[in-house]
Amino acid sequence: MKSRQFVCNDSRIIDLLDRFIPVVDSPSNYEGYGVQVDRSRLQYRLVDQILGQTVYRQISGAQGLYIVTPSGKLIAGTTEHSNPSRVLAEMRKGLEAYSQMPKSERLLPRTPDPKTDKIETLTDDPKPPRDGLVLRMVSRGLPTPGVSEQDTRHESFYKLDRVWFTREQARSFLPAELKSGAKTSVRGPALNLLVRLNLGTFIQPNPAWNAEDVRSAVLNSEVSSVKGNIVEVRFSGDAELRSDNRYSRRSYAPKLLGNASYDSRTKAFTKFELLAVGTHTVGDVGEDARTYARGPEAMPLGVLLTINGTNANDRVVPHFHRAYNAIARER
Repeated sequence: MKSRQFVCNDSRIIDLLDRFIPVVDSPSNYEGYGVQVDRSRLQYRLVDQILGQTVYRQISGAQGLYIVTPSGKLIAGTTEHSNPSRVLAEMRKGLEAYSQMPKSERLLPRTPDPKTDKIETLTDDPKPPRDGLVLRMVSRGLPTPGVSEQDTRHESFYKLDRVWFTREQARSFLPAELKSGAKTSVRGPALNLLVRLNLGTFIQPNPAWNAEDVRSAVLNSEVSSVKGNIVEVRFSGDAELRSDNRYSRRSYAPKLLGNASYDSRTKAFTKFELLAVGTHTVGDVGEDARTYARGPEAMPLGVLLTINGTNANDRVVPHFHRAYNAIARER
């Protein structure tokens, strides 16, 4: 990911790294859809304490690069983690603050016990639905004058994810009767997962869309031909997505167009191509928006979904997987 490369490949930062202990974690290990942890454990209390000192004031959504002491005191950090100069300044700030602190403030009063203090998280990655449909999602800004190369909407960036559908959800992309001219409007879990988690979501700030953000979403499916057991389908539609809250002011209004081939004998898609193209708008909310939207407020954004590949990198779990069950249950 290019935004991380801006920082990780900077020689000034590399020179300072041996004075830190790098730790990577995700708020989704502590809060979110289907997450249940023992909040009395030291690990949870430390994470809650640390992220409660950030601009987010909570665990949920608190993405950033933070400099903390073993005791859980936040002494530096930024959400502008693609900016090497800002990260370097915060690292130096943290080292200076740490050098001024007495040992009693730097460290915990006792050594943590993994048996009683550690949060247990799932160690095995979820597996895609058996006999389901797995798509590869690519999101990318289209060439637009005036967009900074440090704006994640710049055409040099592309974001990858996977999209999982159960066999039943995949079948909902097709009309009930598989004959030429048959039509349907895709509804329910398949449409919800597609729209809320994958259309215009991979732009900083990049949360999934809430249910109320989906102002409209239409995806039509029509059988264009049937040759033996192979059913050819055309997709068309549009969506209007818009959020306006304290964390996110953004919108995306794409047109949808695509086609697919379905084998009625094996009950599986052999081809699936769906393209979403439309105007994406980023509002000025928080440091993330000011940092990453350095170009025009509105610009064209494309999202392409195709059948997933078969190499090791294609086995990645969808970014918003923890939200799947809850969103699939929504009408």
